[in-house]
Amino acid sequence: MQMQFDKPLYTVPETLNLIRIGLTKFYEEVNAGRIPVVKAGHRTFVPAKSISTWIESLPVISGKEGQQ
Repeated sequence: MQMQFDKPLYTVPETLNLIRIGLTKFYEEVNAGRIPVVKAGHRTFVPAKSISTWIESLPVISGKEGQQ
């Protein structure tokens, strides 16, 4: 399932809002290479493709495992 994005790059706060994770988890994923980012000066941006690829890499859980 390919997601549609409104723009090619997102700021870190926009990305956190889109994928609903915290800043610490976000930087864990970035440092592990699972969410590639780009820099423009001191600003960090997340390409829409990075977000989409990360979401698609998440495991699919069914049954009781997926319930909370």
